Amino acid sequence: MTGPMPAPQGAEARRDASVNASARSAKDTRLAWIIGGSLLIAVGLLPMALQAASVFVPGLDLFGDALWAAALTLFAFGVRGAGSVVARRPLGVTALLLAGFLPLAGTLAWQFVPAGSVTPGAAIPITQIQLVLMLAALLTATVQIGRAPVVPPGLRWLPLIAVIVVATAFAGAQIIAMQVPTLGQQVLSLFVAVTTLVPALALFAVGIAAIVAGVQQPPRADPTTVQIYPPVS
Repeated sequence: MTGPMPAPQGAEARRDASVNASARSAKDTRLAWIIGGSLLIAVGLLPMALQAASVFVPGLDLFGDALWAAALTLFAFGVRGAGSVVARRPLGVTALLLAGFLPLAGTLAWQFVPAGSVTPGAAIPITQIQLVLMLAALLTATVQIGRAPVVPPGLRWLPLIAVIVVATAFAGAQIIAMQVPTLGQQVLSLFVAVTTLVPALALFAVGIAAIVAGVQQPPRADPTTVQIYPPVS
């Protein structure tokens, strides 16, 4: 009797290439999530640290917006095509990029507006429109993250929860602001201080979760990956 036929050399090479590609994809996914999570933590930590130190740094808003845009771009595309939290689906990628670059574009646009040329009455609607677009983009992106089979199940909906919590805090701040004569300035100041912490805490939570997922959780198979060669038996 003869033993099983050995696999052709070409098939073994293809199998090794497939294994190497899978290992590289897993490494790139971990890298994307760890760097992206670290950027989110930096976005939340930087203004808090400077505020606590009572230090004013020109251009800080622009730098923070750039970090935010870099983080969401990384989560949208991953590293070398691996690690996209929305599986590179067009709607999710578009929403992440829109949410990532809206603050940066707004900050840059205001740099070119001459001082005093825009009245507060005109600036408020512009800011509100930007906030509405930002909220819509974040809600769309986080829903797509939850629906995409990429992030571990226990963490998929955490970004959406974080967005809802932050949006609720901002809505509460608007309501409290309209009640200043009734509540008093001290209550308003305390509430404003709390609401400034909510976005930072949300960023910390999502950033830490991304790092943990990158370090401890084995990345799931990218649903956009196509296996060219069948496994060799």
